[in-house]
Amino acid sequence: TFDVSQSAGSLSLKVTPEEHVFEANGGQFTFTIEGNTDWMVNTTAIPDWCEIVGSPEGKSGRSELTVKVGENPSITSRDGLITIKGEVSATIKISQQGKSYSLTLSDKEFNIPAVGGEESFRITCNGSWRLSVDKPWCKVSKQNGSSNTPDGEMLTITCDPNTTTEQRTSHITIVAGNDAKVETLTITQLPGTLPEVTE
Repeated sequence: TFDVSQSAGSLSLKVTPEEHVFEANGGQFTFTIEGNTDWMVNTTAIPDWCEIVGSPEGKSGRSELTVKVGENPSITSRDGLITIKGEVSATIKISQQGKSYSLTLSDKEFNIPAVGGEESFRITCNGSWRLSVDKPWCKVSKQNGSSNTPDGEMLTITCDPNTTTEQRTSHITIVAGNDAKVETLTITQLPGTLPEVTE
């Protein structure tokens, strides 16, 4: 408990705790307010993602204030202040975590004929992503993006002809955020054939 603001006389208003961090899926939390002055929440200035549950005002003495927060639809955390005003004032800091990254691929593997060709797959991610390919004969139409839509984003894989007699494999690695989620797509290409030798 701490004195947020105090007049030159004996008026005081205290909030416990001074701040609270909500999880991404939201919830509610009750703060304790103690003081010798009536108070009320400045409801016109609270963040639009917060809601006061019950009365936004109280009398001198000990009372409670409950704050409700909905789900954070973003991967980015958010912060706000709630100001309690009386003959003296207090401020509550509230924060909310961002959603966890999600990353899904429509396909996890493709088999490509020796002559080469194209395949398409969909990336669905609620934030930014980037990808890398470990073999030069396999190329992807886009290396980074942000497909924060329900339908995701379609990408095209192009493979060169396999002129060797060995089957070969390439891995496409897709990373969401700061390595928060990683998915891998495997490309397997059939071996080419040697020309027939005629005597």
